Amino acid sequence: MIVSLKSEEPLNEQSRSGPRADALIGRLVAGRYRITRLIARGGMGAVYQAEQLPLGRAVALKVLHEPANNGENVEFDKRFLLEASSLAKLSHPHTVTLHDYGQAEDGTFFLVMEYVDGRPLSQLLQSEGPMAPDRAVRIMLQVARAVRNAHRHGIVHRDLKPSNLLVARNADGEDVVKVVDFGLAKLSEGDQSITVSGMILGSPHCMAPEQIQGGEIDERADLYALGVLLFRCVTGQYPFHGSTSTATMIAHLQAPLPTLSSAAPNLVFPDGLEEIIHRCLAKRAEDRYADAGELIKALSSVGRSGPEEQSAISSPSASLRMQGPVVIPPPVVAGPPRPPRAPGASSPWRPWPWARCLACSCSPWPPVAPQRSPSSRRRPRSASCR
Repeated sequence: MIVSLKSEEPLNEQSRSGPRADALIGRLVAGRYRITRLIARGGMGAVYQAEQLPLGRAVALKVLHEPANNGENVEFDKRFLLEASSLAKLSHPHTVTLHDYGQAEDGTFFLVMEYVDGRPLSQLLQSEGPMAPDRAVRIMLQVARAVRNAHRHGIVHRDLKPSNLLVARNADGEDVVKVVDFGLAKLSEGDQSITVSGMILGSPHCMAPEQIQGGEIDERADLYALGVLLFRCVTGQYPFHGSTSTATMIAHLQAPLPTLSSAAPNLVFPDGLEEIIHRCLAKRAEDRYADAGELIKALSSVGRSGPEEQSAISSPSASLRMQGPVVIPPPVVAGPPRPPRAPGASSPWRPWPWARCLACSCSPWPPVAPQRSPSSRRRPRSASCR
């Protein structure tokens, strides 16, 4: 069994200055795309930043490496056309947009996509460490929505991993994610999937058990990868990791899923997050969420009924504290009840000093000026002011 680790990691400064990195710099591809710099490189190709002429637009140009073995050229051509056709079907805010594709004069296959001024999630986690759970959930919600759109078009990505998620910032400083690299995508409609005898294509850290075993793959394989990504974001570690690629894949098949607290004992996680990850990472596909829509609904509810929110809801003065100091009026003290008297007898009772006549607002003690209103003239006066 051969494992093909498909990755396109960002380059450091040393690798940018190497001779291989500069091989295509300055070259004009298809007469309209001038390559300016190398962004990332992997076993199956390289991604460059290029300028589209004469528009002057920055684009990402992916060049695919043709295999040395002529017997694999047919599969290579299929994989190229598959990625191009998959991207051409998708139009979503969180999926990279395909602008053009073709074959250069020397036979090199290329894809032209929108340029995303951001960093791969793998680089972000490496430099910043684990994310705050709320930020990780927001990022995964965007990825899940892009995946749901792909599934609606009959496309399974099959290679969701940190290096295939580009994270940029919008004008408000919020994270915006783009899903890239549909080179291993599977079209669920029709027999258009690519298989290579004796090879497992994918990334061992993010592969679903059925993908490792070479079984039937559907949309739930992508949901498994989303669970891996969420675990990686909030803990800084992969849920399954071995000393070799084979050991990592065996762990996916046999090892129990570690808890978040065991992977990151010093971090605090919101209620419901671990249940979502556990369901995504179920060994059997039928035990996971049925589709990406269910996962999106579950992620949207994370943290909404946590302890802080519950205490704020249960406290009646919580909203008042947010509006500033509260002025509490003095308590109202009622006078003694009026004693009963015989019919026709004069009443010795007089109102207490703080009592007021309902008709004219007068008070016998201390003497105050009556406060009349037009409506009080039509009311019957009380016995104390007749």
